Order: sequence, then C-alpha cells, then structure tokens
Amino acid sequence: MKEETISEYSISRLKWNNWFVISITGRFTVQNLVPVRSVFEDADRSGERLIAINFSTTTYLDSSAITILLNFHKRCTEKGGKLVLFGLNPDIEGIVSIIGIDKILPIVKTINELPS
Repeated sequence: MKEETISEYSISRLKWNNWFVISITGRFTVQNLVPVRSVFEDADRSGERLIAINFSTTTYLDSSAITILLNFHKRCTEKGGKLVLFGLNPDIEGIVSIIGIDKILPIVKTINELPS
C-alpha cells in the first residue's frame, strides 16, 4: 500500500478481491486534488476497471472533489468499468444526497458490500 500525506489528508490504495480501493483520509479538497487525480490516473493506466473509493475516514469534501469523482466515474463507465463509493459518514452522505451524486454513482455502506 502506498500512502501520500499532505496536511490533514492522506490517500492510500490497495487491492481487495477484484477491486482497486482508494482510501481518502481527512479533507478531500482542491488543495489535494493533484495527488488524488494522480492516483485515479494510475488506476486507469494500469487497466483497473473496478474502483471503489473509501470515504470512511474522509471528513470533508468540496466541489472540486465532487467534480473529480464525477469525471472519473464518466471515464470508468466509458471504458466498461465501475466506480463505487463506500463508507460515507453522515455529513458526507448528506452532501452527496443533496447534490444528487447518489443518483449517479453507486454507493454501498461497507467494503464487504462491493459487487463481486
């Protein structure tokens, strides 16, 4: 597992079953968009098609984070892949629901609920 840290933020990645799981800890904002985009692009270049984003330790996301998620979701689906979110805390779940992301991106409660 590789981890990058920027103040109040870290990102890690791991393989779980057939899924490439990206965990974002702390604030997911415009200040850390470049490293997150880099991880997404690495997954894309390596041919990962089942990608899950773990939000269980994410404390905040801004409009930049939402935009990158939607853009990456589009790229994944265009290539026959899938992007799924899981582990959303109540605050982030509320944001996602208010802006309608839950109608676009699949969301499950835990990693164990990822489709096989």
